[in-house]
Amino acid sequence: VSSTIAVGTGTLTAANITIPGGAASYICQLTVSTGTINVSGNILFSGTAAQAKLTFTGTGLLNIGGNLGAGGTFTKSTGTVNCNGTSAQTFAGYNYNIVKCNNTAGVTPLAASTITTLTVGDVTPSSIFNDGGFVITTATTLNLNTGTYFCNAAIFPWVTLAANTGTVNYSLAGTQTVKGLATYNNLTISGSGIKTISTTTTVGANLLVSDNTTFAAGAFALTVTGTTTVG
Repeated sequence: VSSTIAVGTGTLTAANITIPGGAASYICQLTVSTGTINVSGNILFSGTAAQAKLTFTGTGLLNIGGNLGAGGTFTKSTGTVNCNGTSAQTFAGYNYNIVKCNNTAGVTPLAASTITTLTVGDVTPSSIFNDGGFVITTATTLNLNTGTYFCNAAIFPWVTLAANTGTVNYSLAGTQTVKGLATYNNLTISGSGIKTISTTTTVGANLLVSDNTTFAAGAFALTVTGTTTVG
């Protein structure tokens, strides 16, 4: 027995969505291929996770203004989850293709997540993404159009950073490795403890090192094109 809302290539608009999983023979699911789901509030799962499903089968788009809850089964395909709320948002630790952050109040994962591409501020300027100290795997490309990416994990995970006008803030309260990249725009070193660069690094705009924090270049070259502020 199954219960399905199949968006397909169409559009579904809702205030909130609840997907309750039943026993092994009872599946509740929301599917989308190349269509769009617009949710101003939350998507919540309950019951048995394996039977509570949100499934992309193509390049569909989920615009969500609230939280994407844990406790379900999320299938990414080539879809996009766009967090575009106006208050702080969270999303569960699923395996994602593309995640977009368009929220000036901040977007944070609830657990370790797999994200192939993260885009910050492609629609909403000054958007904020905070990794919450959780490990992000796959982490192929970070498109930091505008706004700030707060890195509270021990290591910055992204292989490629398209910095544009954005800021990367290494904000862990403790020892942290600053990934050597030639593409930082603004770089902020905050929290506390010692932050050490891992290889030759270039900051295309400004460098800020906050109080109670040490930024150690070690034997590597550090080039700052703009203004360096300490304290």
